[in-house]
Amino acid sequence: MLNTVAMKKQAVAPKKNVQKREDKQEINKTLEGVLINNHVKNDTKTMSIDQICDSLMITQTSPVIKNNQDDNKKKTFDYKKAILPLVVGVGTAFGGAAVISLVLKKSSKAILKNYCEQLPPIAHNMNIPEEPHLAVYEMIRNPNPKNIIAAGAVFLFSALTLSAKSFVDGVKEIWIKKREADIERDLQENLITVEASAFSGKLQSVNSMLKENADYFKKVFNELTPEQKAKNLFGSYFGFKGSSNNVKKDNQSTNLNEDVKKDNKKKAYLALGGALFLASCALLGKFTFSNMRKACQEMDDFAKNTVKEGIKEGKIFSDASSGLSGDAGLISFYSYLNEPRGHLYNWVLNPTNKFLKNIFVSFSAVSAVGYVFKQGMDAFKTVNVARENSKTELDLKKRLVEVEIENFKAKKNSAIQPLRDEFDRKLNSKQKTSEELRDFAENILCEIKNGPPYVYS
Repeated sequence: MLNTVAMKKQAVAPKKNVQKREDKQEINKTLEGVLINNHVKNDTKTMSIDQICDSLMITQTSPVIKNNQDDNKKKTFDYKKAILPLVVGVGTAFGGAAVISLVLKKSSKAILKNYCEQLPPIAHNMNIPEEPHLAVYEMIRNPNPKNIIAAGAVFLFSALTLSAKSFVDGVKEIWIKKREADIERDLQENLITVEASAFSGKLQSVNSMLKENADYFKKVFNELTPEQKAKNLFGSYFGFKGSSNNVKKDNQSTNLNEDVKKDNKKKAYLALGGALFLASCALLGKFTFSNMRKACQEMDDFAKNTVKEGIKEGKIFSDASSGLSGDAGLISFYSYLNEPRGHLYNWVLNPTNKFLKNIFVSFSAVSAVGYVFKQGMDAFKTVNVARENSKTELDLKKRLVEVEIENFKAKKNSAIQPLRDEFDRKLNSKQKTSEELRDFAENILCEIKNGPPYVYS
């Protein structure tokens, strides 16, 4: 008997488990059906064009469009602006050439008379301003041991000087770079507060616009009475709109015919003017080349006759003195040195002379100290200028916070104002229900909150 009861219990237990699984499956199917019906099937419902326009906030008003005829006139080719400068330029060139050729023809003999007497020859003075070049010149001129040692000393001192300058310049640049990095870090640290102020100002502007528009919409919806709601519902059946398209089309066709006639006349006048212009250019070209040919012929004849008669009389040019400029037609070298390397060269050539040694050492020391002092002052100047520029930039950023906020508000208003105008138009047209207007107002508020320009940009 007990075994029988136990077997019945064992048989009942699987049935209960199966029932529970089936209940869970039913619940899952129910939840799945609810989700699909609410979020999938409901989305497949068709929407009217008005609902789509309201959800996308497509305004019905269009920007002002100018007359098509004015646009066509602007787009057409302007002959005056395009061709007139070319005509003036070409005409001026041809006319100027003709005038110059005429003057050349008339004054060719007088011009040639002034050039019958030749200028005298001059000496070629070659300056050697660099000390290494002078050392090389002396070594080439007389390659004795003294000149070679002097040249080597100049080259060695030049290398040492270049190395010292490079070291001083490197220290200067490194020090400037470190100071500029510190200045930039301080600037960026100070800009955190400035940028936070601008960000806060943008948020406050958005909240202010939201509050202003929300108060406006509340006032509108509170003032809507049941009679006005009925007018909004049935107002679309009593509207009347006229059309004047036929009158506009007739006027446009008439104006188009007149424009075609005027355009044909302009083309005819331009063709005639172009032909006359080309003919004038051809005549001016012929006149110019004829004058040039005659002027060249007269110069040639005058030169031949002058050579036969002699050119010696009336000479006004004289040869330069050889003591000042050297012998005419020959090359002369001279050197002008103004650096310590020149004094080193003289000291190496004359090692027993103490004055040359003292001059070289003192001049070199003064030059080195002066260069280091100059580079140090330049470094301090660069750092101070960078520091003051950083302060100026920080001050400018602070002053530009209000400008940035006003710019943000202006852009935001430019995006929202057309939507506000569209809302007022829908409200005054009495063609939308209160619910439709409320949806449109909600979309406007969402656009203010999330639309461009964005606070985080």
